[in-house]
Amino acid sequence: MFPSLRLAFLVVPQRLVEPFTAARTSTEGHTPTLPQAAMADFMDSGHYVTHLRHMRQVYSERRDALLDALRREGNPRLRLGAAEAGMHVTAFLASGDEDLALVERTDARRLGARRLSPLYLGRKREQGLVLGFSGASPAGLRAAVRELVPLLS
Repeated sequence: MFPSLRLAFLVVPQRLVEPFTAARTSTEGHTPTLPQAAMADFMDSGHYVTHLRHMRQVYSERRDALLDALRREGNPRLRLGAAEAGMHVTAFLASGDEDLALVERTDARRLGARRLSPLYLGRKREQGLVLGFSGASPAGLRAAVRELVPLLS
């Protein structure tokens, strides 16, 4: 629902259950019972399904606005990744472009783009941006793209 509830679940292979349980216990112990009970009631009453249905529609509208703006305002130095699920769009930079310098420029404009390259393991690291869309309106996303595109040159 929201991060401060600290409620989540994780499906891991059986061999990782014990290490994940140990990590959870060592970092936070356990989740208080009251928030778990409240969430269970919220889910049992059907409100959670209604919430999910509504948020899927909201996020879909926002994702579509971001993708549409990126395609319309587009820049050949930016290639969009798959965006069928989640709350972020991955935008890969043309060969030779560095995401660090670009994110420094986006930070100066408070655009909130994140670097893609640190999210890779191993030697080959794609350069690009991770663009979140869940916390902005469609109009805000279109305005942000208009500010972002000139920063790509």
